[in-house]
Formats: sequence, C-alpha cells, structure tokens
Amino acid sequence: MRHSPTVVDVRRLAGALATATTALDTCDGYVVVVIDAVIGEADAYGPFTAAGACAEAERLRNEMGRGELGAVTVSVIGLHRPD
Repeated sequence: MRHSPTVVDVRRLAGALATATTALDTCDGYVVVVIDAVIGEADAYGPFTAAGACAEAERLRNEMGRGELGAVTVSVIGLHRPD
C-alpha cells in the first residue's frame, strides 16, 4: 500500500504546532526539505521525530530568512515504511 507524503509548510506551522505535530505523528519519521527555486536545487535533512523536524525546519527557515533567500521553501515531509 502506498502512502501519500505528508507535507507541512512551516510558514503556517508557527500558529498551529500542536495540530501539525498530531497530523505528523502518523508517519514513521520525517525529513526537512529545502528547495531553492532560483537555482533549482534541493537538500534534505533528517531523519527526525515530528517535533525535531518542526524545530529544524523553523531553524532553517529563520537562517534562510536572515540571508534574504525569498525563493527558498522549507517543508517537513513524512516518511512511510513500505508495507
């Protein structure tokens, strides 16, 4: 059985961390994905617990914001073990 990926946009996460963590708890683990649309590159960090992924995503978003990287998207993506 294939699972749909769980993607949480951390820009919306700040006000709803508890709700987002509950939604994320249905996964086996999490990675934080950073995508730079300007240069067409992506990087992934993890694996993390749900809370760890949210904290790392927020840290990276803040770090990218200080560098004025407006085209960078930071997301938390859930991982699912194959059945």
